[in-house]
Amino acid sequence: MKKYIYNIIIISNLFAQIDYTTQIQTIFNANCTSCHMYGNASGGLTLTSYSGVMTNSNSGASVVPEDHANSLLWQRVNSGEMPAGNNPDLSSDEINLIAQWIDEGALEVASDSTSIEGRWLLEQYSNTMYEFDGDVRLTYLCNADVCDSTYWNSLDTSDALPTQNPYTFINDTLTIDLNFGNYFVEVVTFLCDGNVIDFNSQQTNLHRIGTDFDECEDYNGQQLDISNAINTPVQFRLNQNYPNPFNPTTTLAYDLPKDELVNITIYDMMGRMVSNLVSSQQNAGYKSIQWDATNNAGQPVSAGVYLYSIEAGEFRQTKKMVLLK
Repeated sequence: MKKYIYNIIIISNLFAQIDYTTQIQTIFNANCTSCHMYGNASGGLTLTSYSGVMTNSNSGASVVPEDHANSLLWQRVNSGEMPAGNNPDLSSDEINLIAQWIDEGALEVASDSTSIEGRWLLEQYSNTMYEFDGDVRLTYLCNADVCDSTYWNSLDTSDALPTQNPYTFINDTLTIDLNFGNYFVEVVTFLCDGNVIDFNSQQTNLHRIGTDFDECEDYNGQQLDISNAINTPVQFRLNQNYPNPFNPTTTLAYDLPKDELVNITIYDMMGRMVSNLVSSQQNAGYKSIQWDATNNAGQPVSAGVYLYSIEAGEFRQTKKMVLLK
């Protein structure tokens, strides 16, 4: 049988990493699994799944991540020993693809060329920052008069809201567990050398802290211009608390289009006042306050449904929230 020599193609490193499921497993399915499947694994090597491929054969290490030359799997497809019998050899492109996959680390899921880890600002809501730390998304809110890079960079993880959202970022798809069975799933595009996330939908974009948009060749800052124009809300609004249900802390966000005396009060379902969270003159802007499920005396309240109400000038609005314990 013909022997193929693996040629290192330098330019391959410029492209996305090899995806096991769509590029490697399909080769095995088409050429190898008839002899290497559960219950009929020639040489003890199973090629019907990633876990099988990564399990050593009777002769040793089938795959040595980042070292195709010492991987028995590559040695045998390269020499023509696999596929066995009268089955045609793999093409040179297929053999090279397997070698490249091994040298990239033999991952089941290709790592993304651009990392989503780091701190990101919502363009349309300049008082909110998200931090992706590799495992969870942390949320920070700014209650200062000026929410600039200096302010955001002064925060550490102890300043984040208590609620943490696990996430995955696979093949440019961001999936965030919003808790209670709710998920955020969006395909993203990186712009501005990885400093802007475009969600390809009506979601507001994200940009890294300190991004200089004048240096962006593929992002005209159109949405940023919109966000600058709406840093002051156009109307009063009381947003739904987040998270909801919650235990023990939740955030109440509200929009003030002009300076007003603001009162935010928590009531139980009998209409009795539980806590007067806010009672002060405030400047226009996007605002938020946390409630830690305690009453005015600082005592924890029982689980149940509560009402939170805002009064700002002539504006009145009330919403429900659920405390779990």
